[in-house]
Amino acid sequence: MVRDFNIAKKEEDISYYAGFVGSAYMIGRALTSVFWGVVADRYGRKPVILLGTSTVVIFNTIFGFSVNYWMAIISRFLLGFLNGLLGPIKAYACEILPKEHQALGLSAISTSWGIGLIVGPALGGFLAQVYIST
Repeated sequence: MVRDFNIAKKEEDISYYAGFVGSAYMIGRALTSVFWGVVADRYGRKPVILLGTSTVVIFNTIFGFSVNYWMAIISRFLLGFLNGLLGPIKAYACEILPKEHQALGLSAISTSWGIGLIVGPALGGFLAQVYIST
């Protein structure tokens, strides 16, 4: 994607610019994780989870259709900034699961999150290559 934006002057610089795209999400998330926890405590876990899920769909789609480097960085930053999912989901799991199943539930959440981080980009990359080659 970064190569297609033609922002790197040399082939070796692509990873440098891709690092900024990747880290934009975590910067946004780091700035608002505590905020989303407070919002979830005050207004409920379900509204925060629904809002977070909606923003993931919207901003991942916008990121996928990015036409330039700055659009990609801004969409990834906003994806992290408006994504307060992980904390409220773990808190919600602790509320609804019996004490003896909480460890299994929390590890299932982390495992599914990790699988999603592997399968999602792999599937997106595969579909992008099919689209580009046709």
